[in-house]
Amino acid sequence: MKSVEDRLRELPEDAGLKTITADDKLRRRILEAAKDKKAGRRVPVRWVAAAAACATAAAVLAIALPRNVQKAPPAMLTSQSAGETATLAEAAAESEEAAIPEARKTAVMDVPQGMVTISNASVPEYRSIWARGNGANFPLVAAQGKYYRLLASPTEVSRGLLGEELGTVAEYTAEPALSGTETLSNVCPEGTVIYAVKGAKGLAAAEVDGRMRLFQRVSYAGRGPVGSERLSDTLGGRVSAMELSGVGRLTGSAAENMWSFLCDGAVYMNASCTETGQNLLVTLDNGLTFQMAVSGDSLSACGSWACPGFAEAFANEQ
Repeated sequence: MKSVEDRLRELPEDAGLKTITADDKLRRRILEAAKDKKAGRRVPVRWVAAAAACATAAAVLAIALPRNVQKAPPAMLTSQSAGETATLAEAAAESEEAAIPEARKTAVMDVPQGMVTISNASVPEYRSIWARGNGANFPLVAAQGKYYRLLASPTEVSRGLLGEELGTVAEYTAEPALSGTETLSNVCPEGTVIYAVKGAKGLAAAEVDGRMRLFQRVSYAGRGPVGSERLSDTLGGRVSAMELSGVGRLTGSAAENMWSFLCDGAVYMNASCTETGQNLLVTLDNGLTFQMAVSGDSLSACGSWACPGFAEAFANEQ
């Protein structure tokens, strides 16, 4: 069998293989030529000849080498030219960029760190964002006779979202239900300031382990809504999206209308709040999300509420 060197010597002189080296310098020329071609500029003939000669050399080497030792050709000698590869990559990037409206880009940049996002799945799975405690009680703060449960997401809230002060933790206790103090916590030390959150009823913020964290209004120890509070008084704001696990998701005006349907039709039942295998995640226009446990037409967070027709109405919006 003839060696690779013998086969190369037999090639005619004008093949150019005896004077061309397939090195990094030639590769750069080929890439530059591909870019020039895409831009409509004339590609020098000598670069085209060099690329063709390089491909011919690769074919000769593949024939000469035994099958068990043949290697894959260099990456630049694949079935796509460098220009085609670059064009595909740029097209993919442009397509991805175009798919994100400018308003959404701004909203994404403003989302608090570690923020939960509404799923894009047609039938979202159950995802609880309430933080778990180590003992019998979940991590909470209380202010002005109202209880707020720590949320696992976001992991930090921007101080720009902080509203008025609701109070300062006067007692740190592992048994909040047994305390007679109105402003307390089992996760924040004494002296921690509790804040309202701008544009969000029923949400509060306080510093936990050096980070400003989000808390959601809930019923606790038999205490739910205060006085004549309605559902929209305990939780709410301008809604941008809603996700009902196992059913689907709504955005924009559909989400706003469904939230209005829920708030208008909700009838208070009791101060209990039982977690179920289904929940409703509600995202506000400030990027923050709160949740309610769902069981049919009953929902709970700060007390339990009945809203006849809610489950059917939500499903019909899909």
